[in-house]
Amino acid sequence: MILPSAIIFVNDDLTNNVRNKLKTQLFLTHTFTNNQFIDLIDKKPEFIDEVKTKNFRVLVEQNLHDIQNIEYADFLIFVSHGLVSVLDLQTKNIKGIYPVVNITWAQILNC
Repeated sequence: MILPSAIIFVNDDLTNNVRNKLKTQLFLTHTFTNNQFIDLIDKKPEFIDEVKTKNFRVLVEQNLHDIQNIEYADFLIFVSHGLVSVLDLQTKNIKGIYPVVNITWAQILNC
């Protein structure tokens, strides 16, 4: 199965266990804090294009009360109490709420 490229924004209060579960379940290639992501985009604006051409899956942790650079994100997810809420930012559709322990790309894409 070919996995999609995507930039996912997520709340910045994840535990290490949840962060690691998302990395594993979603086959993430990069994880950044918001500050790291902003620094990277400032220094290397072509990174956004590289995400698509190199099929990267990027997770950016940030304060969802003050979202920055939302135009770069494909999905916004909120993790709380073992559940992941998924919003597709391209279509503005809520894709669903799923247990974090078995979140998959099929669920995020709602195939």
